[in-house]
Amino acid sequence: MTTNTMTLSSTRGQFICVLLVALVDLSDRVPMKREVVHHIEKCGYLKLPTSFSQQSYDSKTEPQWVTELCQARRDAIDQGFLNRLKYQDAWEINKSGESRVAYFEEIFRNGSLDTSTCTFLSPAFLKRMAVQSP
Repeated sequence: MTTNTMTLSSTRGQFICVLLVALVDLSDRVPMKREVVHHIEKCGYLKLPTSFSQQSYDSKTEPQWVTELCQARRDAIDQGFLNRLKYQDAWEINKSGESRVAYFEEIFRNGSLDTSTCTFLSPAFLKRMAVQSP
């Protein structure tokens, strides 16, 4: 499903979705990158292939999924869902991003999204989004 400029069946779209949801979960503060990464890991929001979760890119020391999350953050800023902050590692969702999460929750709940195409979204994330099991 395409949602304006992103497709939830794409890797990047799923990472943006998980990022925005995690930032809503942490919206009592402006979390740092490490807090967001920890929250996503603790909640088990992503279903990652072993190579994607362990192997880092040549120029990075972090797992590929963390690099993908950072790229999703950049795209979310460009799409107007996150605030641009002068502190590089501080990540803050804005009203537009919160509205997008509410939209995501609605399409997950009402069944208009085929979640079988969302290969990176874990059962824990789908439960968070209140997806009903068949």
